[in-house]
Amino acid sequence: MLEEFFKTGVYRPRTTAETAHTSSPSMDISKASNFERFIFDLVGRDSAKVRELWSKVDAGGAFDLRGTDFWKNISQYGFIAGHSTHADRLNTIRTVWEKYGVMVDTHTADGIKVGLEHRETGVPLICLETALPAKFEETIIEALGRKPDRPAGMNGLEQLPQRSELMNANVEELKLFIKKNVPQETPSDKNPSKSRIWVRRGLEVLFFVMLIIGVRTWQQRDLEKGVAPPLSGSLLDGKPYILASKPAQPVLVHFWATWCPICKVEQGSIESLAQNNPNVITVAMQSGNSASVQQYMRDQGVSFPVINDADNMISSVWGVHGVPTSFIIDSSGNVRYVEVGYTTGLGLRFRLWLASF
Repeated sequence: MLEEFFKTGVYRPRTTAETAHTSSPSMDISKASNFERFIFDLVGRDSAKVRELWSKVDAGGAFDLRGTDFWKNISQYGFIAGHSTHADRLNTIRTVWEKYGVMVDTHTADGIKVGLEHRETGVPLICLETALPAKFEETIIEALGRKPDRPAGMNGLEQLPQRSELMNANVEELKLFIKKNVPQETPSDKNPSKSRIWVRRGLEVLFFVMLIIGVRTWQQRDLEKGVAPPLSGSLLDGKPYILASKPAQPVLVHFWATWCPICKVEQGSIESLAQNNPNVITVAMQSGNSASVQQYMRDQGVSFPVINDADNMISSVWGVHGVPTSFIIDSSGNVRYVEVGYTTGLGLRFRLWLASF
């Protein structure tokens, strides 16, 4: 139904009789969950309009946005839809396994199949895995002639004891069951001592600190440290740029992308820094050709120096997997600081100042 909507503008939920069981069970839906949230944005966040459209859906009907101003704006959201049959996903699972040695589940196979049909030349295709192949053992065996590997926690799952309780659809009966089987709070549980509260809060703070440290460590796992890698190329205006092996002043090397919303938030700080500091160079990662990057910068009203890294070669050398990523290079040519994700302009200025010592 979603393919039909994104291709025609008609949203028509299916009846139970029209909904079939397939080897991609999450696709076996008669009505798109949370779809109204997207429509809310599409119609300019007009809740009255959403209620009007969904009154038709709730009555068992459909709505059609063709010919409306809303439908004219659909392309700006970047959705492209397609379909995949059982035979398609079997073929995709085999192809990915034979070509890359990677086993994918049925839903991921659907995404890859449709993604390949719409792939743009020179633009990398990223498909997010949606489930473990082990959840779809029967289909994996049909496609590859072998069972999928199971995570350790799923081994012998079928042999474990199963517990279930068959109950009537009765609210009072359900309440009695919960009261009987769920442990009740004791007075001490309801009124914990102050010391226990502080211990709990301290553990929560420690957990979040460790989580932040862990995330930052993972984000920076492959980023270059020590001596800065070489950096050279042509700026968007055609002028050559070479990062000095031992710059006279600390240098900010900032990796960003036109498709990155966080980069867009941060670009004002980068623009301000570049206007007051000649030792700022940026690298546009996988953002299309130079003309596209130039058009983006004109639209955004920014003019900081940019080397276009359309093929991701520079980013790979520097170990950059995500943007924004900022490196501060000191006068010895060493990477003094690395920041992944949003960083304030004040924070970047402060690190540049520290790197001068």
